Amino acid sequence: MYDLNILLDEVIEQCEIPQGYKRPTISWTSENMTAPGQYQYWLNKITISRLLNTDKVSKEAVMSVIFHELLHQETDEHSEDFERKLMTFSEYRALEEELDLYLENPDRLTLALITANEHFDLSQALFCVVPHEKYEDYLESFVFYNRFFYMDIGEKKIFPNELMEIKTPSIIWLAKQKSKFFVIGWSRHNQIYQQQQNMRQENLGGEDFDYQIKTKYEDFHILPARNCKCTILKSKLPRNFEKHGICRVSAVPEASVQEAADFINQYNGEFYQIGITDDVIDACSPLIETDTEKIISLSMASEDNTLRSLCLANLAVKQDPCFDTIYNRADALRWATFFDEAAVELEKAHQLNPTDSPAIGLCVQVSVILGAYDKAAQYIALLSDDDIEELESDALDQCIEFLDKLS
Repeated sequence: MYDLNILLDEVIEQCEIPQGYKRPTISWTSENMTAPGQYQYWLNKITISRLLNTDKVSKEAVMSVIFHELLHQETDEHSEDFERKLMTFSEYRALEEELDLYLENPDRLTLALITANEHFDLSQALFCVVPHEKYEDYLESFVFYNRFFYMDIGEKKIFPNELMEIKTPSIIWLAKQKSKFFVIGWSRHNQIYQQQQNMRQENLGGEDFDYQIKTKYEDFHILPARNCKCTILKSKLPRNFEKHGICRVSAVPEASVQEAADFINQYNGEFYQIGITDDVIDACSPLIETDTEKIISLSMASEDNTLRSLCLANLAVKQDPCFDTIYNRADALRWATFFDEAAVELEKAHQLNPTDSPAIGLCVQVSVILGAYDKAAQYIALLSDDDIEELESDALDQCIEFLDKLS
């Protein structure tokens, strides 16, 4: 119906777009994405929901989505300045309303076949509810940290002994709203703990959080709220379900379980992205820039957005793999909680400049976080008392104190 590359060229020619960036690639989604479009900074790629590839949606509406996503080359935020720029597209609000009305129509799903996902195994599966009073707060239960997802279901929850006998169960995640529980996601190969566990590394340069379930990034899938269409009535779940926060699927009526399983196995929409995937680790920013000092400055200014910070750091290393760029990349990896990769890059930086005390201090912190205490002690031995005092790093001081207690 629509040729997206032609429409992208028209938008670039007709509109005020971010300058200094490479032209992005563009394609239709393979799934029934309910958001109109998406921009992936690390791939410099715009994807448009294939649901819009129809004569029921105007060409101008599709172009408005492309323009919206193109502006995200510059920022992830929907700030006042971002909104002002959106309004430079002719009739943007009217086109946005056209898209909203179309995408809210359930009949749109007839436009594309739903393909089944990998079959979700129910034989050792559990239902688990996140511990938030407000349904829309469910994302706060999940933490991405060093390639794993950690899930907290609330303090003082003790899992029954019978559940602990299940090895690496699958979990269907639920969030409560009034008398209903919405399916908000699912995960496979989970490691569960009978009681709440604690990660306490903020004072060492990491993060503090609680968790009771842990799984690998690739085994975890969480839905955007607009796609949480499957519900289970409270009356269908065991009486003590909310007390424990978890139960076997076998404790729930078969019809309710099958409805949830069908929803999962037939789901063909998008997932909410939490954390950073492995394909970002080496990806470069689409920024057109050769001044590495400027790129490093932009990377450091983007630390609140770990993905952009890392992509900018990668670009700087690509332009000039020297101490400054490699050290900046190591720090960006640390902020993104990729501690193993950060340790490798820090060692590279240390080899290039063995006397740089800030780099040595960061080597100590990352080594302690990874549990490489002997390595951390070796780095500390390279720092004088004056070096440590000049660094004025609370995290480094905490690491040294921690190691002293171990010895």
